[in-house]
Amino acid sequence: MITGELEKTACQLYAEGKVDKEVAEALGVCSFTVFSWRKRNGLKANGRGGRPLSAEDHAARLALFREGKNDREIASALVVNPVTICQWRKKHKLITYYNKRHKLTDDERRMKGYEMGLSDSEIAAQTGTNRRAVYKWRQRRKLPANAGR
Repeated sequence: MITGELEKTACQLYAEGKVDKEVAEALGVCSFTVFSWRKRNGLKANGRGGRPLSAEDHAARLALFREGKNDREIASALVVNPVTICQWRKKHKLITYYNKRHKLTDDERRMKGYEMGLSDSEIAAQTGTNRRAVYKWRQRRKLPANAGR
């Protein structure tokens, strides 16, 4: 349990942006002890977890995505978990090209982007068309414009 002087030190290290493991090493306690202390005090974790994604890894994922590969195919090619690719894709607001076994049509991809709250420009970038084409598509369906995310 972290109390007294250890708690002051833990607070200072947490304020400096140290992650649980670093705080635990500095205090000489288990990282779970720091995790419990942090949760008890309603503090969020510092850092984002996981390993940082290099620019080369991002470029490789993006290249495979633009080739029309689905999450499973990208994961297999890069030897990572498909869930990792799914999370990366959602973080970067990339619309999936495949829905289970059939390839999405342009109309379906636009609608999926629209439902995600993407702006016309963002939908155009995802579908490989221009903003005007997305605008016309949206007007034909009498859909109001999204503000984007």
